[in-house]
Amino acid sequence: IIARNASPAVAAEWLPKIPQGNAILALSITEPHCGSDAGALQLKARLDGDTYVLNGEKTSTTYCDSADAFIVFAAPARSRAVHAVSPHFWFPRIHRDCR
Repeated sequence: IIARNASPAVAAEWLPKIPQGNAILALSITEPHCGSDAGALQLKARLDGDTYVLNGEKTSTTYCDSADAFIVFAAPARSRAVHAVSPHFWFPRIHRDCR
């Protein structure tokens, strides 16, 4: 996911850390109504300046309590089409509250 979708700066920072065991990544895809069916995701993401605003709910995130960064799957805010679930959003940990 990172190698194919992240910016060059994000890839350069994180890709070396992962196989060395120096970073733990969380993966957030599961939602209450569809489980891990990526084609049915309802969490929406919209770009607001240089920040993504997420609107929706996830029910579980792997390694949430120990992750250094999060990959969150979301659909573009303006799209209702299943094929539009392609963005992968990358968030370094900013706090430890995963509720």
